[in-house]
Amino acid sequence: MNTKLPSYRTWPNAVALLVVLATVSAQPAKAQRQVQIPGMARAVNIQIPREFISASTSSEVQRRRQITQALANSPTGKGVVVDVYLTDWASSNILPLLYVGTLPSAVGMQGRIPADFWSELKEAYTKATYSKIPEIENYLPHSGTALKRLLAQTDPNSSLVFGFTPADEGKNIAPMLLARKIQYIRQSIVIFELAVDASASNATEALVDYLKDITVTSQ
Repeated sequence: MNTKLPSYRTWPNAVALLVVLATVSAQPAKAQRQVQIPGMARAVNIQIPREFISASTSSEVQRRRQITQALANSPTGKGVVVDVYLTDWASSNILPLLYVGTLPSAVGMQGRIPADFWSELKEAYTKATYSKIPEIENYLPHSGTALKRLLAQTDPNSSLVFGFTPADEGKNIAPMLLARKIQYIRQSIVIFELAVDASASNATEALVDYLKDITVTSQ
């Protein structure tokens, strides 16, 4: 099939650009949100971990705008960002970070992505992710078992891609354990991008726990 979407290989680089952006407290948000994904005719309901909150004050909205622009302007791994969530908007540390959106090439195809193409895409993503796990284990020993278990538990309409970005002290970039969750719904694509600080002792556990609480449902 000739239908084509962006490569899974380059997306972590876009998230890496965000950690150099540095500020304001927000009230706890509900786990359930409603978002309008570009190209989709109707909004979808999403569920995200309760720890992740939306920007609310003017300074937080400005910071969200900076993050969104950094992703949109990235030469690789671009994403169409609908909303960005942090666990602490007042912290200078941008991690952990979560955003919801879609793939740029999916926008014009939303509502018309065939099920058989999705199956091919899911298979390609899964194969690529399994091959990536040994590399991640070089940085995070013993992480492979948990990541493989999570991969095995994905439903037919979901796919996961894992990645790792080493620290770059010169650019003040922390090491990041990354995950992209791609979901197929109403013949459309919704993505969630998640990044956690890989230097934390519970980095893998945090990533896995967060991903279990991230999903999209039709409306």
